[in-house]
Amino acid sequence: WHGRSPYLRSTYRYTPLVAWLNVGNIVLHPDCGKVLFCLADVLMAGLLRQLSRHPRAYLLWLYNPMSVVISSRGSADSLVALVVVAMLWCFQRRAMIATGALLALAVHLKIYPVLYALPLYLSLAPSKSGAGSWSSVIRRLFRLPSAEQLRLTLSCLLSLAGLTGLFYA
Repeated sequence: WHGRSPYLRSTYRYTPLVAWLNVGNIVLHPDCGKVLFCLADVLMAGLLRQLSRHPRAYLLWLYNPMSVVISSRGSADSLVALVVVAMLWCFQRRAMIATGALLALAVHLKIYPVLYALPLYLSLAPSKSGAGSWSSVIRRLFRLPSAEQLRLTLSCLLSLAGLTGLFYA
């Protein structure tokens, strides 16, 4: 498959962005993508170290044989995981534009991170009493959006539209 389109393989299931990130496999060295994915694992450990309250929790990711094997075999799933954790890092710092853009990037890479959109959106809604009740969730969902909710939503939608337009044009 060296030098040919990854889309000729029946098992290739990634966005064109991942294919572009792996151009180094053809022009530099066949293992460039694997190095990129392993680097994503190391960056992930750094983010987890900052996010966690436990000082050594990041080691669970860094020394997890599953993540090491998956990345070193050439799976781009470590990129998706890195983007999702970076999104949470930005969300924790209330950087809603960056959070929305990273959510869009994560959804562009793999569809499942779309599941994080609603919890992120709802967690930004001001809540009164009964924060855990279904009626409270419904009220927060249909209330006028806050400024943070608007920033999150618009940055996500615009970023997703831009990424989709750019890589699927």
